[in-house]
Amino acid sequence: MRFLTELPVSMYGEGAKDLKDKFIVQGAVDLCFLEPDGVVVVDFKTDRVDSMSELKKRYAAQLGIYSVACEKIFGKSVKERIIYSFCLSDEIAV
Repeated sequence: MRFLTELPVSMYGEGAKDLKDKFIVQGAVDLCFLEPDGVVVVDFKTDRVDSMSELKKRYAAQLGIYSVACEKIFGKSVKERIIYSFCLSDEIAV
């Protein structure tokens, strides 16, 4: 699901002069689906890594952005964010 959304600089803009400023983010969520109590966001990764925690460190911020976009699009909170690794055939909640 492709998206284009506006985010506050205060969310990710360390050292920003005016934290009221906004920036535009464009991206594509690999998979998201609605459940009665919220949205689930899944991101598939092909990185060759030794552990799932490595992927979590690399991509937690990205899934945070995806979550904000999904909440705006669907008007529901994101209840779960998951990274699935094809390399390790495993998943981890972020």
